[in-house]
Amino acid sequence: MAKRENFDRADRATVEARVMAVYNMLLEGWTDKVLVPEIVRLYQVKARQARNYIKRARVRMQGVRERAEDNALAYHVAARRRLLRDAKGIDLKLKVLKDEAQLLGLYDRSATGKKDDPIYEVHDVRGLSDDELRRMAERGK
Repeated sequence: MAKRENFDRADRATVEARVMAVYNMLLEGWTDKVLVPEIVRLYQVKARQARNYIKRARVRMQGVRERAEDNALAYHVAARRRLLRDAKGIDLKLKVLKDEAQLLGLYDRSATGKKDDPIYEVHDVRGLSDDELRRMAERGK
């Protein structure tokens, strides 16, 4: 049997610091081919442990990306709601509503296979009176 080298295990704080360092290296554009030997050299670990640090850093990156996407979506929805609130005229309000619907993915492409095919029917309401708009809303159209 081969003689096993005795490596000291890093404590949790040390591992987290190393993962964050690897995370930053990945953000700087380091490739695995260059990163693995560098981690081995810096931290005196085996290549397998270096790859584990890289994997943990990528998982952390994915979480950050998902939170950023959620925050960006919330920001853009809120911006459209402000625009809708401040919009003057039905034409502008309809444009804002359509844009928000596109942002939220409310357009179904499976019905006809056409891009931006709406799930719901859109009517041109320009020139309709308030009474006509109210009747349309009551009928659900």
